[in-house]
Amino acid sequence: MAIPTKILAETGNKHLDLEKFPFSRVVDWRKQEQRQKYDELIAKKYKIENYPILYFKNGGIIEDPWYCGERFEVIYDNEGVIHGYILSFKNITIPILFYKQKSDDDKPVLTYARTNNFEIIANTNGKKIKLNSFDVSSLTWCEKIIGNAIGYEVKENRGIFKEVPQKGYNYCQSTTEMLNFLENHFEVLKGSWQQYVYGGSLRMDTGDRLERYEKIKSQIRTEVKKYCGNDWGKITRDIQKKWPTMK
Repeated sequence: MAIPTKILAETGNKHLDLEKFPFSRVVDWRKQEQRQKYDELIAKKYKIENYPILYFKNGGIIEDPWYCGERFEVIYDNEGVIHGYILSFKNITIPILFYKQKSDDDKPVLTYARTNNFEIIANTNGKKIKLNSFDVSSLTWCEKIIGNAIGYEVKENRGIFKEVPQKGYNYCQSTTEMLNFLENHFEVLKGSWQQYVYGGSLRMDTGDRLERYEKIKSQIRTEVKKYCGNDWGKITRDIQKKWPTMK
């Protein structure tokens, strides 16, 4: 359980176990003041090298269709010993899909969210956390007034990523595959990032990355038809407006 901000301020830094970076039981990642304090302590104790990631195909740099601003960070102490890694993605270009189905007889309700930032953070002992920043584009968990109308809006800012999005909801297969792809990608970088360093960035061949991207896009279209019944055409157009890469 996260210690409230007031207690954190009173107890100082002794509860922040920086030797086990990047994890701390006292930080509620969604609270900006706690997160900022923790980040300041990490930045003071460690050196962080930041590498933007570029992708090559047929000898030229391509614009990665999956994300804007993918980067890999390596965390060192003052003696040059590596203590952790961070892989972050901004503005994932395809929707995160999940659905609700109370029983087998109920019609599934599809929900999609825009992911603004997804981070995977790990120390060298193999412990890992995933942080997600998103806003939900169609959801009935939280009804509120938006402008002059009733709408639905749920947002998360750098919260712990949950394997189940919410009670009663499940991720669609497209999202599960995408998240598995991201984690596998992170593991590859952790083990061999030095071989990709060139001119202050990591330069990698696309491999089957583009093919995987198109496959997951195709899965999303199939899932929209599966879960949206007669509304699949309208919802597809809605998704294309929010994610132009889905056209």
